[in-house]
Amino acid sequence: MKIRAVISLLIAGTFSSVALAGLEPAEGEKLITYQPDPEVWEIANKDLINSKRLVWFNKEMRAKGRTYDDFYEVNVFNKPEKDVDGVRQWSDKKGSLKCRQFESVDIARDVSATYPSVTWRTTCLRGNAPAARLITKLIEGERHLYQVQKAWVGKVDNATIAEWQAHIEESYVCDINSETDPCPAEKSSSEAPQAADNNTDK
Repeated sequence: MKIRAVISLLIAGTFSSVALAGLEPAEGEKLITYQPDPEVWEIANKDLINSKRLVWFNKEMRAKGRTYDDFYEVNVFNKPEKDVDGVRQWSDKKGSLKCRQFESVDIARDVSATYPSVTWRTTCLRGNAPAARLITKLIEGERHLYQVQKAWVGKVDNATIAEWQAHIEESYVCDINSETDPCPAEKSSSEAPQAADNNTDK
């Protein structure tokens, strides 16, 4: 199995709401997350069987034929039966099966909030392949499960990891209809996308 497949098992600029082309609003929910610099990052949109995916690839790495060595992605799933902790445990279990050495470390959690969330870091070593490193945040909305993730394969410096960890941690979900805690005003915004009808709970 190639290292990018291992990464998929471990999940799966400025801050702004995420808009996925051609998708319908989801009752006022918005995912507010980091928007990478388009000069550095190439964006792609995918409509998968059980989710909607927005992914940014590092242009320089992609030009070298190393597309999945440096990417950032947002996934919106139909809400599964598992809570965010349950999904995280399932994700770690699936990922660890493919790794010679596997480490999963908590960064932050707020499971009592209106939109419960967990953030963690994983490292996978597999044979002689370069290490795969991921920072992931899961946020539980009313109808959807939101995943924000940064992934690297190979060497990455600590300053870069720290910078991206801050971006991931600052991601959150809000409700445009809330009177007590409204979403931030934006020049152009979109409610959270509606995922497909299939469930991610397997």
